[in-house]
Amino acid sequence: MLQQTHGSSLIHPKLFPSARMRLYAWTAATTFNLLTGLGYAFSFTLAQWARPTDGVIAALDLDGEGSLNAWLNTVALFALAVLCLAALALRAVKSASRRELACWGWAAGVFALMSMDEGGSLHEAFKELCVRLFATRLYGDGSLYWAVPYAVLLAVAFAGMCRYLIVTRLWPRLAIGAGAACFLIAALGQLELFWPTEDVAEIVLEELLEAQGTLFLIAAVAAFVREQVHVTAARGHTVSTSAGGSRLVVVQVGPAVATTAAAACATAAAAPKEAVSGRSRAA
Repeated sequence: MLQQTHGSSLIHPKLFPSARMRLYAWTAATTFNLLTGLGYAFSFTLAQWARPTDGVIAALDLDGEGSLNAWLNTVALFALAVLCLAALALRAVKSASRRELACWGWAAGVFALMSMDEGGSLHEAFKELCVRLFATRLYGDGSLYWAVPYAVLLAVAFAGMCRYLIVTRLWPRLAIGAGAACFLIAALGQLELFWPTEDVAEIVLEELLEAQGTLFLIAAVAAFVREQVHVTAARGHTVSTSAGGSRLVVVQVGPAVATTAAAACATAAAAPKEAVSGRSRAA
């Protein structure tokens, strides 16, 4: 009896987007991000023509919380959190260390919190609460109250991701570095370290770099998840056979090896029958 089975995978390789599809999606999101910045630059001229009641076009206002750029960043951060959860699940199947699983879980939680924050402006409320509690803004408009905790959370997340993404190809690690650089420059811009006063250039730089940093991280983690999906699928083959009272089991091998082993087992199982048939004809 010959039986060949394929080990179960959490994500079928054909269901996960290919490298080309991921590149198309990333390029489209990056283009959309750049267009929101361009739209904000022209929004003042459009506002003079459209004459909205509050004087600004909310969809293009990068300084507001209801803009298209804020929507893009909210969705991108949530997608990044889901990708980190997928990496956690795939690495758990492969019996990764608890420290690695904790790092992926931490990163998923941080990016999920950032997604909720981007959509609900939680950091603004937290900043004003701290200003009331401590009766001081420390520096600037008080953004240090939320910038410092976020810096700690993201530093731990980046450290864990860089450590476990080092086993992948070079460009995902470069994408992680580019994402970290974008977040750092955006934070420095928020603290008014580039321009003494808030103007259009500072707002565009901060918001676009924040969204672009998230897109870089998505590219890196998606490549890692895709690699883990293929590794899990390639190792999830089992071949078993019974022939003449003997049993051969081959587990955790690649598809080519599994096919070769299955053919060898089938030959071994058919050999006793051919020998009996030959003796019958000789008799």
